[in-house]
Parts: sequence; structure tokens; C-alpha cells
Amino acid sequence: MRFFFIRHGETTANKNRIFQGTSDYPLTDEGKEEIRRIGKYIEHIKFSKLITTPLSRAKDSADIIMKILKNPPEVFIDSKLVEMNYGEWEGKFYDEIKEKYPDIAKVWYKNPFKAKIPKAEGFKSFKKRVLKALDYWKNSANSDENLLFVTHGGVIMMCIADFLKISDENIWKIRINNGSLTILNLHPEKGRIVLFNASNPIIKID
Repeated sequence: MRFFFIRHGETTANKNRIFQGTSDYPLTDEGKEEIRRIGKYIEHIKFSKLITTPLSRAKDSADIIMKILKNPPEVFIDSKLVEMNYGEWEGKFYDEIKEKYPDIAKVWYKNPFKAKIPKAEGFKSFKKRVLKALDYWKNSANSDENLLFVTHGGVIMMCIADFLKISDENIWKIRINNGSLTILNLHPEKGRIVLFNASNPIIKID
């Protein structure tokens, strides 16, 4: 079984360095092009399912990919795979966060699992939600299936951190770019990362 993760393309919030979380922001033209590029790379892969989220940046990215795939699969919307809810930080600029919440921001950039963002979901709850959802999809598929997830950076980051057993304080060592592809082989004995955070892959994937 393989999980293919694609992070949605660049949004207006990404471009302007705004915390978006569960808030909806549209893809930019560059974001749409990022998704087209990565979609062409996997167009020949046969996927049993495409799983995305209700947020337009993920859903619109999935729509673009579906038009490119040679064998488009059935699409599923999973709200449990949306980005983390950032509470009062949503809709605010990164620099604004540092000014208004200096103490929380300092903790956030050191170890986000310990940060107490007002009205936010929190990294611990977020990670638990994401891993439970991914476990559901893993258990619902056969060992020879390819599942395509068109989702969010935080979701992919949590999956990678769990897969590699990365500690909470080292979570920021994982970076997931807009429009990038990450592939996990979930073989019970030989599981490995096949591709990581690739925007313009050059290796051939069958």
C-alpha cells in the first residue's frame, strides 16, 4: 500500500504570510500551476481513491488533479483531514502574531505542542485527529492499493513525524511546500519514504 500526499497549491494567504488554518482562502494562479505540474507527474498512476478536504484550497487542487489523471478514481471528502484550527491566529499576518502574542509565538516556534493559542485546536488534538483519520483509510484499503490524499501541510507533516518517530520539539524540521508530493510505502516490514516534499520530481514512479 502506498499513500501519495499532495499539499494544496499556493493560496492568497500563503502568498501574504497569513495564518489560514480552517479558514478558506482561494488558490492563486501560481498555486493552480503548481498543482498542474505535480498532477502531470502522477497522471499514469492508478489510484483506488482520492481523499481531500472540504476546504476549497484542497478541493480545488483535487479537481485540477482529477482532470489530469488518466484513470481518475472515486473522490472522498474527509473533514477530519482539514488543517489545524488556529483559533484567534486565523486570518492574522505572521508578523502580527509575533507582535500581539510574543510569548505564545516564542513557544510555538520552539515546540508547537506546548503552545496555548487562544481558542485553537492545539497540536496534540490535531495530531490525534489526523492519525486516526489516516488509520481509517489505511484499514479500509487493500495492501496493493494506491491512495491519493490532496490535503494540507500540517496533515502531511503529522503523518511524516509519526512515520519517522520524530519528537515534538523537532517537528519544524519537516517542511512541506505548496504543490509538493510525498509518497509513503506502508509495507509492514519494509515501509519507507519513497519521495519527500518534491515539487519537480525527476525519478520515475510506477
